[in-house]
Amino acid sequence: MSPKSKLLLSIVLLRDLHNKVRYYKTIIENNIKRLEFVARYDLKWNKDDVNKELQNLKDLRSCIEIIDIFLEEVIIRLETLVLSERVTLSVMLIKEFLKELKYMLGSSIPIMDIYI
Repeated sequence: MSPKSKLLLSIVLLRDLHNKVRYYKTIIENNIKRLEFVARYDLKWNKDDVNKELQNLKDLRSCIEIIDIFLEEVIIRLETLVLSERVTLSVMLIKEFLKELKYMLGSSIPIMDIYI
């Protein structure tokens, strides 16, 4: 497998992982909202237990947010790497095209040599 293929596969797998992290993040947010509702209105639950669970979920949420940001940053950097390779190849192709154009037209039309 070529390095470019590995890089593209890595981007796809990281995007998939990033989507899963976002999904878990929304699940945790929903659980936090539910527990906050329970802490306010439901008298059957022990307030200390609910508050401990809320604190644990909030800590987990902050860790998942850090992972979310990290994955997003890595994906952006890898995509930039792929794009920079494409730009480099395009520039090299244009450079070769201009050399060929200069060779073909430069000798017959002197002003074209300057423009190229």
